[in-house]
Amino acid sequence: MNLIHPNKTLSNFQTGKIAAVWFLMISLLLSGCDLLDDRDPEPESFEIPIANQVATIELALTISERQRGLQKRLELGENEGMIFLYERPERASFWMKNTQIPLDIGFFSGDGVLREVHQMLPNVEVPVQSFRDDIVIALEMNKGWFVSRGIKPGDTLDLNALQRAIRLSGEDPAEYALQASRGLRAN
Repeated sequence: MNLIHPNKTLSNFQTGKIAAVWFLMISLLLSGCDLLDDRDPEPESFEIPIANQVATIELALTISERQRGLQKRLELGENEGMIFLYERPERASFWMKNTQIPLDIGFFSGDGVLREVHQMLPNVEVPVQSFRDDIVIALEMNKGWFVSRGIKPGDTLDLNALQRAIRLSGEDPAEYALQASRGLRAN
């Protein structure tokens, strides 16, 4: 087969060379990308003090991160969890679709005060909603984490550490409804 160009014809040998070069270029391009790798990249985690404990958390800042949450995870470390942040106070609602780990969720207002803790059972698609409509931060941890560490409503998380983590993630903490209160200064 010959490819015909305006002023010349390519031989089968030349056509094969061109195809080989294209194949090599595409292979090199794809090998440098993770397009064929279905594993998720290792998430970045941060230490955030809550009351007298430290949790190692991942941030869920974007809509897609919030929607994915801890889905398809089979385990969490003892003090590991995920914080979900919102741009404005709201009545938070979470479900456990495709989530295999029994969790507790703590709902915090924008001043970093824990307001509620609820249990969430694996694969239950009925939403768990906050009672309050001023929730800005939600923290998912292993079932029993809050109780076993004596963390209860009224306790606070370190807003300064949270804001540092947000900045390190490449986001602006001012985009979220975090506010200083009860002796905490939000920087």
